[in-house]
Amino acid sequence: MRAAVIGGGRVRFVPDYPDPRPRPGEVLVRVKLVGICGTDLELLKGYKGFSGIPGHEFVGVALSGKYAGRRVVGEINVGCGECEFCRAGVREHCLRREVIGLTRDGAMAELLAIPEENLHPVPDGVPDEVAVFTEPLAAALRVLESTQVRPRDRVIVLGAGRLGQLVARVLALTGCRLTVVDRNDWKLDLLGGLGAELRSGVEGIENAADVVVECTGSPGGLRTALRLVKPMGTVVLKSTTAEGAELDSSVVVKEVRVVGSRCGPFEPALELLRRGLVRVDDLISAIYPLERVEEAFEEAKRSMKVLLRI
Repeated sequence: MRAAVIGGGRVRFVPDYPDPRPRPGEVLVRVKLVGICGTDLELLKGYKGFSGIPGHEFVGVALSGKYAGRRVVGEINVGCGECEFCRAGVREHCLRREVIGLTRDGAMAELLAIPEENLHPVPDGVPDEVAVFTEPLAAALRVLESTQVRPRDRVIVLGAGRLGQLVARVLALTGCRLTVVDRNDWKLDLLGGLGAELRSGVEGIENAADVVVECTGSPGGLRTALRLVKPMGTVVLKSTTAEGAELDSSVVVKEVRVVGSRCGPFEPALELLRRGLVRVDDLISAIYPLERVEEAFEEAKRSMKVLLRI
């Protein structure tokens, strides 16, 4: 099969990569579209020492199982099914967890092997170019699962990149007093109709946010978040970077609650997309064929969401 492969610090197109062999309980999905996310770009820098097929934001057609012939999206965590977390229905924290596109081959290929239980059918009327945002939108919704946000709360989102855009759009649905910070005006312009305060820097912002969501993709973002949150406030961390970030004593002094936030609920994400409550089409910068994956990754470094059409 045709595939994109990361290895040795570069990504390349491979025309004859071996087809995946589904394990028991898994099905094959013929991939249609894949999004390039910040984590994929970090893999090029050596994040997790990954080599293989990247990609976990996808929409495709199931080739077998109960969804055969239907368009599907898929959760990325593959659990063992036996540990205490899997038995509790929390496979994203499985003690022997695998992650599609991170610890095992991902979706930037013609075929993807994935557990059938990870799949969700795409509602009719949701275009592929919208459905491909399900996984990152679910990750944005995870902020609201792990942290209470009330309409009167002051909330700051640091970073208006791929994930920060979706986090801001989800938070705007709560009616909170929202501020989004990014040094790139063109990213902030995409949020112009959101009703949020848009700022190119943190200078002049009062350090009294109830919640700060860190989406910068940089280690320095955590330090900024800790400075902006009020005592006994909450910092939500969304960035995954090849270079680590360190906590400082302000966590103790200010009694800050620091929350790691990763994957989220697919069904609510699909419902928001079906109802058009979160717009995503304006985030697509370009769509490349798989054969031009190197160009696509270069474009993704300087733009918003780049998709690969398989």
